[in-house]
Amino acid sequence: MMPIISNIDPDLAPPGKQLVIAGTIGGPPDLKNAPLWDKILDRFDQKILSLYPEMEKHIIKRIKTNPKTTAEIAGRDTGDVIGLAQRYDQCGKNKPSPATPIKNLYLVGCSAGGRLVGTEQAADSALKVSDKILQDLATQTSTSGVESPIPVPRST
Repeated sequence: MMPIISNIDPDLAPPGKQLVIAGTIGGPPDLKNAPLWDKILDRFDQKILSLYPEMEKHIIKRIKTNPKTTAEIAGRDTGDVIGLAQRYDQCGKNKPSPATPIKNLYLVGCSAGGRLVGTEQAADSALKVSDKILQDLATQTSTSGVESPIPVPRST
């Protein structure tokens, strides 16, 4: 995967420059695999430059991360950056529900309520969860008799 993030938000890079984030599947996060991580990153880097040889002379800064650095940045033990402490068995239909047992507390983002991948998954979650919040607010308003300060779309 290699999105050019500054094409989405030009303010992320100086004028005439691009911010490119390239990522690949790495080795297991166990520290005994650390030598493998560097080999994977070097090979990945070589592959990108073989596909885009002109890119090398334009690189201003290159940051390579691995499961250890990701764990340190994200504060997670295994270097994953999924989200809500998601486990392998919390994908697809087994994702956590955006609704929680606490009234008016919802989960939103890649880990709950959305489909697709990455940013699109988080955006899908935000749209679906915001609809759920508005529905719940409409129900609370109609049962309490108190008018909501937020305009709530009424379904017909």
